[in-house]
Amino acid sequence: MPTDFDKEATSKVFSKSRRMIAFHFYDGPVSGVMHDFGTNRAWRFTMIDWDDSQEVRVFAMAPLPEDAFNKIVDVLSQYEPPKSPFWLPLFNYSDNEIKHVVERKTDEAIATAAEVSHIIVTSRWGDTILAERSVEKDDLPSIQACDSTTGFDSTGGWLELFRFERSPKE
Repeated sequence: MPTDFDKEATSKVFSKSRRMIAFHFYDGPVSGVMHDFGTNRAWRFTMIDWDDSQEVRVFAMAPLPEDAFNKIVDVLSQYEPPKSPFWLPLFNYSDNEIKHVVERKTDEAIATAAEVSHIIVTSRWGDTILAERSVEKDDLPSIQACDSTTGFDSTGGWLELFRFERSPKE
C-alpha cells in the first residue's frame, strides 16, 4: 500500500516540467488546464477523488489542443499577470462585460478537450505524480468530478484502484 507521498512515479505520459492554471482551488488545485513542457501536450484536469487528509488527489485528464491552452493564457494575460509554474487566476474584473468575455473564451477553449484518457494520482499541489493509468471507454461513466456540491467527498473507488488508503494512518 503506497504511503510515501513524496515518491514520484515513473510516468509514461507526463514529464516533471509543467505549467498549471487552476480554475478551482480547495487546499490545492481542483480543476483547470496544464501544459506539459517535456511532452509538449496540454490537458484539462478535474479532481475525481482524494484521501481524507487531502494529501493525495486523483485527477481525470483529458487531452487539450496546445493552441487551446495558449488561447487561455492569452486571454487571461490581458487582465492579470501570468504566473508560472502555477497560476490561480482571480477572475476578479471590475467590468462585467470583460468578465463574461474572459469566461466565454476560456470555456470555449476548454470545450475543445477530448474525452478523459488518463487518471493520475498526485500530491496535494499536483506537482508530484504518484501513479497513473490510461482509461478505457468503459471506465468513463464512473468518473465524476469532486466539487462543492459533493463536499469534495468522492467515493468512486479511484484511490483504492491505485491502492492508496482513503484514511492514511498517521
